[in-house]
Amino acid sequence: MEFSCSRGILFDTLAMVAGVVKKNPPLPVLSNVLVKADAEEGRLHLTATDLEVGVSCNIPAQVSAGGELTLPARKLTDILRELPEAQVTLATEGTGCTVKCENSRFSLVGIEADEFPPRPEISPESSLTVVSDTLREMIRQTIFAVSYDETRYFLNGAYVVAKGRELTFVATDGRRLAKSVRTLDEGPELDFAGIVPTKAVVEMDKLAAKVEKVELSLGPGHIVAAFADTVLTASLIEGEYPDYDKLIPKEFPRRTRINRGLFEDATRRVALMADETSHRVAYELEG
Repeated sequence: MEFSCSRGILFDTLAMVAGVVKKNPPLPVLSNVLVKADAEEGRLHLTATDLEVGVSCNIPAQVSAGGELTLPARKLTDILRELPEAQVTLATEGTGCTVKCENSRFSLVGIEADEFPPRPEISPESSLTVVSDTLREMIRQTIFAVSYDETRYFLNGAYVVAKGRELTFVATDGRRLAKSVRTLDEGPELDFAGIVPTKAVVEMDKLAAKVEKVELSLGPGHIVAAFADTVLTASLIEGEYPDYDKLIPKEFPRRTRINRGLFEDATRRVALMADETSHRVAYELEG
């Protein structure tokens, strides 16, 4: 394999993809990024995963010889960070790799591509399209309520429900519960529900900021989000999510209307003295 491309484009893409790599993965190959050069397409495909969340992206490149190899993600990212803004050439022979840029030359040792976990295939019939601003708003309205208690693993993510053309995000940590619902204007009617890991939801929010629309493919055990040239794949968390509708009161004996800005300012001030574990703030209504 041998290819050349812009150092800036390669670094930005690699940094984004390598963000899912854990520091101490259970398998050595999970510390690597899969680099695949396609000579016919003239494109470079980069993929990284931690077995729970995976990100794949493709960029244009001048490919002299096609091929694939996994390379140390963090080490390659560090190398590209320090190189000047110029063309970078990467060539492999066996599991060896050479990175060249102007007067700099680095050698790396990779792992064969066939040891890298394959990406799951999801039926295209279970896909829906969401405006990125809508998706990001739903994530921001719920992500703060997810639980980080590993003993309650089924709460360690957002519960995503697609019913007909209605998309719902729910999150709770047992003390707080947040629910966001949107009706989609296009796409097939679906019947899907799954717990998406927090890490995958956070990555979705980052990637959605760079595109106008996001295609979500939902299926047994997985969710796939496509952002133009970037694809995120996540394994769903196994377990039964609480019946959140029963936890939301249907009637409220008291209602009040408050200026949002003043309410936010007051909450931030008193929250400085809140317990670091519960972050609980008490509100008292008078009049």
